[in-house]
Amino acid sequence: MDGKLEKKKKWGSSELEKLFQLHTIKMELWGSDIGYFHSETITTVNSVYQENGVPFQLKIKRELNGNTFIGYEGLPFELWSMVIESNLHATDGMVWMVDWPLKFKN
Repeated sequence: MDGKLEKKKKWGSSELEKLFQLHTIKMELWGSDIGYFHSETITTVNSVYQENGVPFQLKIKRELNGNTFIGYEGLPFELWSMVIESNLHATDGMVWMVDWPLKFKN
């Protein structure tokens, strides 16, 4: 069987739902106390995804050159997602485009 087809079969609807939840941050982040991300900072935010009823924490790192990366504790930095487009207006929120999806812990 083709390797790509095997990978596609592993992603059922519940896995895709988890993937989208991992990549979703509640809208109140923007315009709240956190506001915008300043250079040379790492901000911790909760994604919509939960593990054992606890929101999964993401880290947003903004570098001095303006590059922004999203990852989490324990994920090697080379696997963090780089934001390639930010603050795109969507029907029910804002969208950030990343270069690749985050990898789950397990």
